[in-house]
Amino acid sequence: QHTPTNKHQHTPTHTNTQMAASWPAFGANFPSPLRLLRGEQAGHETPISSEKDLSHACLLLHRLAEPAPPETPSQVAIDLNYTKLSAADVSDLVRALEAAAANLSGLSLRLMHTHLAPDCAVELTRALCSHDRLTALLLNLAYNDIGEEASQQVADCLSHSHSLTALSLSLSHAKVGSRAAKQVAKLLAQSTSITALELSLSTNQLEAEGVQQVAKVLTQAHKLTSLSLNLSDVNLEALSAGKVAELLNTHPHLTSLALLFDANPLGAEGLRHVGVVFSVPSNLRSLSLSLSNTSIESADAIRLTESLLSNSQLSSVSLNFASNSISAEGVEEIAKLLSLASHIRCLTLDLSRLDFRNPTARKVAELLSQNTSIVSLTLRLRESRIGAKGATQVIQQLLARAPHLASLSLDLAFTSVSDQTVARLATVLARNTTLGSLSLELKSTLITTVGVIALGKALAMNTHLTSLFLDLSLNENILDRGVHSLSECLRANSTLGRIQVVGFCRPDLSTNISTSCTKACR
Repeated sequence: QHTPTNKHQHTPTHTNTQMAASWPAFGANFPSPLRLLRGEQAGHETPISSEKDLSHACLLLHRLAEPAPPETPSQVAIDLNYTKLSAADVSDLVRALEAAAANLSGLSLRLMHTHLAPDCAVELTRALCSHDRLTALLLNLAYNDIGEEASQQVADCLSHSHSLTALSLSLSHAKVGSRAAKQVAKLLAQSTSITALELSLSTNQLEAEGVQQVAKVLTQAHKLTSLSLNLSDVNLEALSAGKVAELLNTHPHLTSLALLFDANPLGAEGLRHVGVVFSVPSNLRSLSLSLSNTSIESADAIRLTESLLSNSQLSSVSLNFASNSISAEGVEEIAKLLSLASHIRCLTLDLSRLDFRNPTARKVAELLSQNTSIVSLTLRLRESRIGAKGATQVIQQLLARAPHLASLSLDLAFTSVSDQTVARLATVLARNTTLGSLSLELKSTLITTVGVIALGKALAMNTHLTSLFLDLSLNENILDRGVHSLSECLRANSTLGRIQVVGFCRPDLSTNISTSCTKACR
C-alpha cells in the first residue's frame, strides 16, 4: 500500500500499466448487473455476498445448494486477487460453483495475479457456463499467463452460455496476441444472449491491424446494446484509434459505448480522428472515452470536447483526461464547454494528476454547477494540487449550489483534504435536500478522527440520501472512536438503503462498521 511521506506533495500512486490493467469504474452508464457486481450500483437490488478467502468462498457457494436455498437467486463476489491458486484449489472452486449453479444469478470472480494455469482458467469457465441461471458475470483473469489457445477456449465457452446477458471479461496482460484477440472478440460476438459486454485486452501485444480487427468483428455482435472495450497500453497508433471509433460508431444497435485508450501515444492526430467520428450522430446515447496519459495537450482536449458536445444525441458523456499536459486555462475552457451542454444529463470528468491549483478547481465546480441539465455528476480530482481550500470550494459549489444534482461522486483521494474541509462538507450535507446518491473518495488525505465524527453526524441527520459510498483508506489519523462514531451514525440513518464504507486498517473495525451498516439497511 502507498503512504505518502508528505501528504501535501503530488505523489503518483499507480503506474500506467497498473491503471490500465485494473477495471475502472468507467461503466457508470452501463446496465445495472455489471455495475452491481463491481459494487458501483446504487439502489435496493439483491444484496451481494462477498468473500476474499478461498475456503470461505467455497463454503458460501456450497450453502447456496442447501435444502432451503434463498427465495431469489443470489449475487456473489469472490476476490482472490494475488492469491496463488493451485490446480487443487481450482478444482475445489469448480465443485463449489457447480453446487451453487441452481441458485446463482450474478457472480464476480476476480483472479488477477493468481498464477492461474491456462487449463485451470478453461476449467473454471466451463463450470461457470454450465449455470443456466447465471445472467451476469464479471471474470477477471488479468496478469495470468492465459495465452493464445486458452483465451480462445474461455471465450468459446462464454459464447455458448444461453443465460448470460451481461459479461465483463478481463484478459489484460494475459499474453494474448492480435490473432487470439480477434478470435476472442469474434466468439463473444456470436453469443445469442449477451447484450452488455465489457472486454479488456489492455497491456497485450496487439498490432494495429489486430486492434482494428477486434473492433470490426464486434460490429457483427447484433445482440449488443452496451459495449466497453479496453485497449489501454497496447501501443495503439493515432489512425488505429480513429478507425476503432469509426467502426464501433456505426454499430446498428449500440446505445452505450466506452473506449479506453489510456497509455497509448494518440497525441493531437489521434484525438482529432476520434472527435470527428463521434461528432456525427448515431444510435449512441452514452459515450465514455478514457484518455489518461495519451500525450495530449490543452488544445487537443478542448477540440475533442467541442466535437463531442456538438453531437446533441449524447445524453451521457464521460471524459478521462488524467495525466496529460493540460493547463489550468485548458481545464477551465473544457468546464465552460460542458457548462453550456444542455443535452447532457449524466457527466463524468476526470482531471486527476493535472497541474492546476485551487482557483481552477473552484472555477470548474462553479461552471459545472451552472448546467442545470446535469442530474448525475462524477468529478475526479485525485492527486491534484488543489489543497484544502480548493477541495472545500469544490464541495461548497456542488453540494450547496447545485440543487439539480440527484447523484454526486467526488474523488479527492491523495489531496490535502483536511478536517476543516470535512466540517464544511458536513454543514452543506446536513442541509442538502435533493441529493439521493453520494460517493466520496477520500483516500490518503489529512482527515483525522475529528473530521470523521463531524461527517458521521451530518450523515445521521440527512434524511434524503438513499445511497452512500465512502472510501477513507490510508488515513492513519482516524482512531477507533472515530470509526465507531461513524458506524453508529450510519446505523441511526434509516433512509440509507445502500451503504459501502471501506478503508479502515483493523479488520475488527471494518467488520463492526459493515455489520452496523447492514443492520441499518434491513
